[in-house]
Amino acid sequence: GATIDEAVLPSDPTALVLWLGILVGVFVILTTSYQSASRLMVSIYGHGEQALRHLALSQLLRPRLSDLTLTPGEALTYVTSDTYRVAGVAWSVAQQCATIAAIVGAGLAMLVISPMATLVVFASTIAMLVVMRIVSRPLERRGMIEQRAATEAGAVAADFMSGFRVLVGMGARGEAVRRYVAASESSRIAATAPGLSLAGYEAVSATLAALTTTALAGMSAWFAAGGDISIGELVTVLGLAQFLSGSLAYAGSFPSNWIHKVASARRLADLINADDLL
Repeated sequence: GATIDEAVLPSDPTALVLWLGILVGVFVILTTSYQSASRLMVSIYGHGEQALRHLALSQLLRPRLSDLTLTPGEALTYVTSDTYRVAGVAWSVAQQCATIAAIVGAGLAMLVISPMATLVVFASTIAMLVVMRIVSRPLERRGMIEQRAATEAGAVAADFMSGFRVLVGMGARGEAVRRYVAASESSRIAATAPGLSLAGYEAVSATLAALTTTALAGMSAWFAAGGDISIGELVTVLGLAQFLSGSLAYAGSFPSNWIHKVASARRLADLINADDLL
């Protein structure tokens, strides 16, 4: 927007070179910061997941044993699937902080051009967070059911593998397969339900973000037609609106992703806080 107002419209080649250089510098900073932060976040996520696995295993294998009785298959689900999800909390928090910073920064940039646009951005963000938080509440229960079903399927598989020779000797291989297929099917159904719900919530969030972006674009075009803002300011608002679309969509889907992780966090908490058996 500044390039158009300060260089293109006045037909100033020197200003054009200057503002294009500033644009290149901005994109270099954005790209570098994104790559650096992403690499750091992957490192934090990996170390966090490893620390959670060590903590869960130390509680399972402690000398006084755990009052929570688990089969090998159940223990495997706790130290793999549940720790994987809970470690993702760090990633979600970092992304949400970056999203809030982006929304606030873009809103303040719009404040210089149109206070009404800033009001629309902040109001839509708050509304999306509240609405998505309310509609995503059932996800925690579904996440618990999903992990419980996966645990049961893992337990059945581990039991069959440990007693495979006995099952073959008894001629019960067919029954064992039937029971595992039933447990696996229950696990699949339980995993599909929250996945479909997450996809639906993300679609709703993206739709709300698109509606907000459309409203901002239409409002800024109306102001530009009335002469209230310049062509460069119109381009600025449109660019910020497009940039905000992704941030608003993620802000809206954050509650559902967070609640999905809470189910695994509760399971891990039960494992870690279990009393000693001896």
